[in-house]
Amino acid sequence: MQTPLLARRASIMMDGITIISGEMDVAHAIQCLLEMYFVIGVEYPRQIKHTLSFSEHYLFKIQS
Repeated sequence: MQTPLLARRASIMMDGITIISGEMDVAHAIQCLLEMYFVIGVEYPRQIKHTLSFSEHYLFKIQS
């Protein structure tokens, strides 16, 4: 059984619309998600805002 962390394909969806889909590892998919929030100007969900902000700044070195 494969875990989600070892997936080779990912899709990023916002409001039920597929933004990007294809072959990418989990780290690339998360980076794309964070960048899409920034480009589109959508606020992070309140429940995970601090986790995503930490990931953005310290793991992926994205400056907002």
